[in-house]
Amino acid sequence: MVRAIGFDGPQHKDGSFFYLDSENSECYHYEAERYTRVKEGPSDCFERITNLLPASLESDFICTPSHVTSINHPQVAIKNYLHEDIKLTDNGCLTNESKQFVLNRKSPKCLKYAGEWINPLLFTKADLSQIDPDKFHVVSHHLCHAAHGFFSTNVNDALVITIDGGGIDLGNCGAITGNETCPTWQIDGFCVWHFNKDKISLLEKKSINEFNIGEAYNACTSYILGSVNSEIGGNQCGTVMAMAAMYSPHVHLKLASRLISHPNKNFILQSLISAFGNKPSEDISYALASSFQLATEKFITRLISPYLSISQNLVFSGGVALNSVMLGKMAEILYQKNYKIFVPPIPYDAGLSIGAAQLTLSKYNLLSSKLRAKMKSPYLGKSYNYESIKSAINREDASISVKQTDLETVCSLLTNQKIIAIYAGSSESGRRALGNRSILADPRNPSIKDIINEKVKHRQWYRPFAPVLLSKYVNEVFETELYSPYMNLVGKFNSSYQNEYPGVIHLDGTGRLQTVSDDDIYAESMILKILSIMDTQHNCKVLLNTSFNDREPIVETPSDAISCFLRTNIDFLYFADFNVLVNKIQP
Repeated sequence: MVRAIGFDGPQHKDGSFFYLDSENSECYHYEAERYTRVKEGPSDCFERITNLLPASLESDFICTPSHVTSINHPQVAIKNYLHEDIKLTDNGCLTNESKQFVLNRKSPKCLKYAGEWINPLLFTKADLSQIDPDKFHVVSHHLCHAAHGFFSTNVNDALVITIDGGGIDLGNCGAITGNETCPTWQIDGFCVWHFNKDKISLLEKKSINEFNIGEAYNACTSYILGSVNSEIGGNQCGTVMAMAAMYSPHVHLKLASRLISHPNKNFILQSLISAFGNKPSEDISYALASSFQLATEKFITRLISPYLSISQNLVFSGGVALNSVMLGKMAEILYQKNYKIFVPPIPYDAGLSIGAAQLTLSKYNLLSSKLRAKMKSPYLGKSYNYESIKSAINREDASISVKQTDLETVCSLLTNQKIIAIYAGSSESGRRALGNRSILADPRNPSIKDIINEKVKHRQWYRPFAPVLLSKYVNEVFETELYSPYMNLVGKFNSSYQNEYPGVIHLDGTGRLQTVSDDDIYAESMILKILSIMDTQHNCKVLLNTSFNDREPIVETPSDAISCFLRTNIDFLYFADFNVLVNKIQP
């Protein structure tokens, strides 16, 4: 039996914690932002999250640390590249003199927080001397991305592509243990791997000094929108991706192609300012978005083409794998050649903690098919009991009314053009709400997209919403039969459906679809039940699905859900596990 703990933080914008028990096939994944309520903000994951864990897990993790087989950290090499003047105690902690040295220097971020990362006492309150040093593993950033991508599939052989804005490679990127001596390290932004069962081969890696696709796209976003992050937090690259559909000529493709491969973000920004001024016009913004999107697609296609003969299974992970437009276009082409494309539920940095722990089980040959199936679930977060929901309702009893309502009635409300927030089961992990913390609506209403953008999400009018549908209808509704269970691929609607579901069709006739089947990760899920009722009783094959939030992280607690419901124009909130329908009391 192996218990593995993976964590990423503190101060990481996508801090997360993952616990895995191989004997009981238990998995928990918590993203810090869900509890801090700050989108992609720095957070002390452990201080906040360990208090949320079940008592049995807390006992293993805090009280009896010798029971913990592995604590994996994906970011930092700890001993491998500390300054020569930094000394460690026998227990692996910074000496007092070294702590002061770190605090007084303008050190890289990895050095600044080294004391916190090295010293588990800050997190586990355990005596480090009780833990076998061999049970600490430090895993390279891109290897964690790759592991999370591969082990979240059901295939045994795959070509894995990891692309992001940069992550530390310890100098032995192919190793899955963290005790090797690593005399050198670098920050990589692109890696190609071959996974064959438990054998991992690194085929190519590129330092961010050669090119940096993630940061180049961020630079374009910063220029177009004024900042890569919105005023309330959260990366806005998806906004630029949505803008790209609004301008087709790609008039700036030559410039974008030159800049997307440049490693320096400041150079890219200055080049754009020199060409178009400090603030681009609306037309130029749309044109640049379109050109940078196409340049990104062409550049990445060129990078991976030499490796496509290695496997018919392609896995994409890392922050750039959130570019669902790019991956959807690749899928449409490669599916015709019998390739399959997979994207994990959490391809960005919040998935690093999962990848780190998955590698440990790989090392011990404990990744059973049952366990891998469990790790494919998007619902690895926390669930809340009826008492928690009742308590949250009671605190707002002057503003809301409640009644018992079955799922059939909820679906009838959807067909009557009502916007309904669904709160069910364990929360999703990742950026996409996949049915348990979702806002649903009937996309046959041509006005519904504008209503939700303006009165619920409070964002730009052109931002699209995702179509969610049963897998058996994908080939009928879309031009390509895409497999997109985690809402990570954009596909083209068949022309016969473009007028039927206008609420989920983007300006270029596409949608970022979520496919739901009763024989995979969605068996017994609430979204499967809702889609089945809508299909059989209301002749509706597609629903609009968007995350249950308003310019904030996806709601986590019942109180978060009620708060978001009250300050937006959502019509009803449905606590599905207990058939509780919440309505607003009109003043």
